[in-house]
Amino acid sequence: EAIGAAHTPYFPEATVAEAWWLQFSIPPSKGTPPNRCFRIIDPGHDVTVEVKFKVKALGKCRCQFVLTSEAYSGLSVQQGVSFEAKQAPQGSYDEDENDSEDSVEHGD
Repeated sequence: EAIGAAHTPYFPEATVAEAWWLQFSIPPSKGTPPNRCFRIIDPGHDVTVEVKFKVKALGKCRCQFVLTSEAYSGLSVQQGVSFEAKQAPQGSYDEDENDSEDSVEHGD
């Protein structure tokens, strides 16, 4: 089910697309920026975004996600995530793959 436009009585247009910013923070390492931002536009209630990144070393890793609404001031959610980084199976990662996309737009 799709959601409608944001209620924005002070904007000149009646419809302002609801968009979200996903900020991903990981401890910095050589060649990897510590923060990445993605703008997400999707009119659905449930949205899935794939975030690809490299970790600096094998072992325990902690990162932070902050999801902020572009339409509603003060509406944001922050979530810390911990995981165990393991060696990838040989041939499972394409090093020529472009994983530096910083904008994810869904919908029309």
